[in-house]
Amino acid sequence: MRAMRRVSVGLLLAAVAGVALLPADVAAQPDAELVGISVRGRDFYAGERVPLTIVVRNTGNASLPPVPVALMVDQRHYGDWYTTRELGPGETASWRLTYVGGRGMHLLVATVDPFDDAPDANRANNSAFINLGLGEERSPVAWVTLLLGLVFFAVGAVAGVLLRRPERRRPRRRAPAQGSARPMPKCQDRT
Repeated sequence: MRAMRRVSVGLLLAAVAGVALLPADVAAQPDAELVGISVRGRDFYAGERVPLTIVVRNTGNASLPPVPVALMVDQRHYGDWYTTRELGPGETASWRLTYVGGRGMHLLVATVDPFDDAPDANRANNSAFINLGLGEERSPVAWVTLLLGLVFFAVGAVAGVLLRRPERRRPRRRAPAQGSARPMPKCQDRT
């Protein structure tokens, strides 16, 4: 009974003091985190190259061996990449690539260590996703139509100003002065 109390008191003291009861090599683990997928630029259209950057960070307290990163687009495999070197604690690696897609919304999902082969302290942070919308293809016909519309508007505005007829002015009638109540004299006939 006394031995059991000593073990319990020892565990309590170790927990209060913050002493780990695990061996040092078990406590030190890498953690592959997929920080995110970023897109450079604003508006993208179908058929254009969309520049993407995928960032992987080791948030653990041990070195992370080279790991694969997989990119899926609309639930289809798009590409693979391996971190080229071992990542120390806090270090990052970036994968820059381009995506060309059709019109509409696309779901891009990147996953670091997709087969769970590398040691990893937290597998919940191994994926990230973005929704990417691509508009209709840019057409030279649209630009020509816009330019022609602007030219016709300018020509119409200039023609309207130049061909404007001046208004005819009518003579004004003079109103009787205010405050005069006497009638105007009539002309007498001299015959």
